[in-house]
Amino acid sequence: MNESRWDKLDKKIQKKRKEMIEEGLSKGFNDKSTILKSQQMDKLIYEIQKLEKKS
Repeated sequence: MNESRWDKLDKKIQKKRKEMIEEGLSKGFNDKSTILKSQQMDKLIYEIQKLEKKS
C-alpha cells in the first residue's frame, strides 16, 4: 500500500471529522452543511478502503 497516500487521506479524514463535529455542535447534526461534511468524510473513508483492498 502506498503509505504516503494513506497518511494524507487519514489526515484529511481527521480534519473533516473535526469540521463535521464543530458544524454539528453549532448548527445541529441534521443541518445540511453538517450532512455535507459527513458525506465528504464518507468519500475519504471509501478512498482509504480502496487503498487497503489493493494492498
